[in-house]
Amino acid sequence: MVSHLDEGERESAARSSYKYFTASVINDDHKPTIEERDQAACAMARRHLIAEKGHKVKALRKMKATIQHREEVQIDTIRRCFETDIEGEVYSDFRSSLEEELSTGKMIVRGYDKEKRALFNYFPRLKNSEHEVNFLRIHYYMVERAIACTERASNGSQEKVIVLVDYGGYKGAIHDPPLKLTKKMVFYLRDHYPERMHRVYLINAPVLFRAFWTLLKPFLDPVTKKKFRFVTGDKERAAFFSDKISADQADRKSV
Repeated sequence: MVSHLDEGERESAARSSYKYFTASVINDDHKPTIEERDQAACAMARRHLIAEKGHKVKALRKMKATIQHREEVQIDTIRRCFETDIEGEVYSDFRSSLEEELSTGKMIVRGYDKEKRALFNYFPRLKNSEHEVNFLRIHYYMVERAIACTERASNGSQEKVIVLVDYGGYKGAIHDPPLKLTKKMVFYLRDHYPERMHRVYLINAPVLFRAFWTLLKPFLDPVTKKKFRFVTGDKERAAFFSDKISADQADRKSV
């Protein structure tokens, strides 16, 4: 599949790897070789191929769409906007919008499961914005951060993350993100981050969300649907996560 990409597309695909991205863009000591670039690009191709059940034509089309999407939403700028040695109006704009979204702590990447997959923790009760552009940016930033943490902690042996959505303190509509934005982000993640999500745990999800889930499920493929798990009550939560999260992280707020 990589042979069907032009040079620019190969570079963009390779940059989905945190290791390649830092080596090619941030570090000046060792620039990756062409072989290392193509190897990193092949990892993205493999993920799309798995997602499309081995259908090479579909996988290539989806891969090219992902490469284009990453350029359009400026993933590399989102990744780098907090670097202290970077200046410029674009970086400043991205940094300001993300700082506002992050100010309540509604999303954090903290901890790992026993297989070194990063834990992306989301607390709906800490919602502080409904701004469409910022809503999408913060999700991209946190997903990319979680992927980078997984890759670094596992030395590249793992590619996926675990999402924990903790509905503790949730109070209905005032904490719900707009349905349109939620659906848009779910579809973006489905189409452009294949094979990046290991599990999504919905902790103490309210009845209203379960109704929303019923509406959303028909738009997801069977494999993706199986990755979602509802976990209710402290006893079930403790039992459920005991063999998945290390003991030294078992008392963390999200688990």
